[in-house]
Amino acid sequence: MAEIVQGTDQEVIDFVNSMINSGNVDAMKGIAETVVDLSDDQIKALLLGGSMEVTDAMIANLKEGSPIFEDIAKTALSQEDLDAGAIIRFLDADGNLMETFQIVRPSCNQDVVEDLDPSLKYANDVLARVTLALNLDKLDTSAITLDDVILEYKKEMLSNQNAPEDVVTPYLTSDIDVLRAKAFVHKNTDNDAIVEVMTQEDEAGNDIDAFKLAMIEDLNTDEMIQSNANIVAYLLGENQNAPVRYAMFKNYLQVVLNGGSTIDGIDIDNLIETFVK
Repeated sequence: MAEIVQGTDQEVIDFVNSMINSGNVDAMKGIAETVVDLSDDQIKALLLGGSMEVTDAMIANLKEGSPIFEDIAKTALSQEDLDAGAIIRFLDADGNLMETFQIVRPSCNQDVVEDLDPSLKYANDVLARVTLALNLDKLDTSAITLDDVILEYKKEMLSNQNAPEDVVTPYLTSDIDVLRAKAFVHKNTDNDAIVEVMTQEDEAGNDIDAFKLAMIEDLNTDEMIQSNANIVAYLLGENQNAPVRYAMFKNYLQVVLNGGSTIDGIDIDNLIETFVK
């Protein structure tokens, strides 16, 4: 897909803005994927555009150094807030996004309303609520929950290799396998430390195969394999269970056959002899 540079050409900027505000999912997604110099305001408009597809695309294409990563990593409502019945109000009476979002907390038979901290306007749970409310994708809201959408946005954030270390690090201890796995294979985490953790788990006899397989799903490109070389080598080791080792072998072989780089110390001939009958 060809890249678009807005630069200072007002006609191009106006065109991009019109596409962002169009409500057309394909047009908005195209802008999120192709315009390389979107402003923070344009990025935020796409994130709150009401489409899960567009928001996913925008999160996936955030550039290195983007402050938006920190915003998306936040949560606007704590579990305590939710348990107390708090909600976020973000639509006005006409169904349009309000300029300032509000937290509404029930208290003694009346609502206490306060403005949402501006730094929380693009928190993952707020994005998810807006997506479900505006629902440009016509999602089946009886099948897709708020938590599903929040999880999707967290996955996209961790899949983006530009996400900074301070955003990725908290997910290293996530109790959700897919999020922890994405954090483990992110380029901004320490390969040696990850291998040490897996070694300790394996030596203790703990079954973390599901977690390893979740990691392997993302180890499927030359860039991902080379930036996680120690992890790949460990998962190809003879001490691994056959499903884990075979899954990693398939990805590694496919990447190498498509012109990807090899990893020093891995005996590809031995792996082929082991798995190719």
